Amino acid sequence: LPGGRVYVSAFGLTAGEALEAVRRLTVFGGRPEPLRMADLLVKGLGLWKGVRGL
Repeated sequence: LPGGRVYVSAFGLTAGEALEAVRRLTVFGGRPEPLRMADLLVKGLGLWKGVRGL
């Protein structure tokens, strides 16, 4: 993958199938889309938490 390493633990599929899934989910940059979105969500919640004073 361009841009870095991604470690995968696959259950119920082969290593090749897992690699293909990661490649298909990596649309922009070096991280698969679900990881990218999770990172954005966590950062957004942190900002929201700071604004709300929680």
